[in-house]
Amino acid sequence: MKTGTLYILAVAVVAFMVAGQVMAYGANPYHTSSDSWSVYGGIGYEVSSNTSSNYDALLIDTGIYIPDGLMIYEDSSYVSYFDQSYMLETTDLLCSELSLRNVEYTIVDAEQIRAELEEDISNGSADMRLIIPLGVLPDTIYDGGPDSLILKWLETGGVLYWTGYTLGCGISSVSGVYERDSGYAADFLGIADQDIRKGPYVSSLYATEKAEDYCIGESMSIMYNDSTFGINTQNLTDYISIGFTSSGYDSLVLAKYQGGDGMIVVFGGKPAINTMPTIAQVIASKLTYCSVIAEHDSGKLFHSSERGTMETDPSKIYSLYIYVGTPQIYARTFDH
Repeated sequence: MKTGTLYILAVAVVAFMVAGQVMAYGANPYHTSSDSWSVYGGIGYEVSSNTSSNYDALLIDTGIYIPDGLMIYEDSSYVSYFDQSYMLETTDLLCSELSLRNVEYTIVDAEQIRAELEEDISNGSADMRLIIPLGVLPDTIYDGGPDSLILKWLETGGVLYWTGYTLGCGISSVSGVYERDSGYAADFLGIADQDIRKGPYVSSLYATEKAEDYCIGESMSIMYNDSTFGINTQNLTDYISIGFTSSGYDSLVLAKYQGGDGMIVVFGGKPAINTMPTIAQVIASKLTYCSVIAEHDSGKLFHSSERGTMETDPSKIYSLYIYVGTPQIYARTFDH
């Protein structure tokens, strides 16, 4: 055989081996999945993984309907209390954690939020949820008055996830942030302003005492203890508090909107890299202010699959939340 032919064959073999290595190392070798279906008198589920991991399957009686989709507010042209590059980093992490939990989302700016909320209000119901991780509401949806879009949207059943600052206090524009002196707590939660911690220079307050509904958070591996801008729940009625409490202020509260059918979830801390997985966990599970854990299965996967069944009441609204690993490597919610 000629030397040139041998050279060509050698190059081809090397190329083939390199391609094989790219396929072997470039593809994700780990796989986790789950499924759920209806059975007589309840539901069935299956969770599988080729890893060695713990799994939890929680049947949550949500009490109210929660939309699947999610809007994430991000607009670099609007002023907030936090550095823009840092907020981009935390938002990117939040998006990754939501994708890991199979949550669909879309990024929206101040004008897009206005359009989406106006459409929901026109239709009479909210078909997406909203998270504002910047601690300020854009002036396109909130001007501090009772006719603000965000309040009308919450009235129709909208779901708002909030973190970063005192709820309803800061109103953002392209030129700066305006702070309301009073009335913000009443607008959203129907409580006195002093029932929400306030102040951009408040030192971080990390709570250590378990809140009254801590067991719900614990069952879902939700551990959130920053109550810097937490809620005093003594004057709330329809709510659950699943985090921690300190000095009368709770770190993680899910409450009914005081003026309608919507819900507000307050993460009482500043946006942080280490809290994004927890925020994603709450969003993905579809927990509500009236949620009850109806049933909880857990076990161990060792390159295997596990199945189970749970009883349901046909008159109730359920979400089945399955998550694998601590911290989570996979999660998914099924509506029933």
